Amino acid sequence: MSFAEGYNYGVEHLTEDWIATMASDIYVTPTTFTAIDRFIWKNGDLNIGCLIPYLSRSDLPTQQFSSSYFSRDCESPGMTFNLNIFKKDVYKKLDGMTREYSGNFNDIEMWLKLKEKGLNVYLVGSSYAVHYGQLTLTYGSNTNVNNDKEKFYKKHPQLFEKGSFFDMRMDEFFQSRILKYLYKFKMLLPTAKRKMYIILLLKILPVLQKMN
Repeated sequence: MSFAEGYNYGVEHLTEDWIATMASDIYVTPTTFTAIDRFIWKNGDLNIGCLIPYLSRSDLPTQQFSSSYFSRDCESPGMTFNLNIFKKDVYKKLDGMTREYSGNFNDIEMWLKLKEKGLNVYLVGSSYAVHYGQLTLTYGSNTNVNNDKEKFYKKHPQLFEKGSFFDMRMDEFFQSRILKYLYKFKMLLPTAKRKMYIILLLKILPVLQKMN
């Protein structure tokens, strides 16, 4: 069973209106889900596609906890499949996690599909979970990063930007005009420093990008 098939199979057995998908190397705290529950009740007018907590470790710099100052409710510039909260009907309407990748870019593909439906991914500022970081991979994996990357950029060539963070044009994931403007400044930097500059923008995003 593939990465995506395992997730989708599990979701089929859930009966609640709101569902959670969680990787095996995630440890939740007593407030992880209560904070998300408060967010849902407080922001019922938002077009919620998915809710994600801040994590101790994340491939998405915006999601990685650094301080309470930067851990704010905000529209997220992407997502990771670590701990995710969906409405079950939304997950099903999107036909679940895409099965075209072996385990990489499934999360970005989901973010794009949600945006196409007019739905947003939100980071919940007061929700935090511990991510042990690729712990599951130590027990074996059938994922192939290079194959997944080739498939993703063949499907989305407009998102490719060599030398950027994940070779991805990250300004396409920004909603803030300020961030889009700041992104252009990377061209003034030496090539070797551009990726770190983009990571910095992703880290400060919660302060600059409001919820819509």
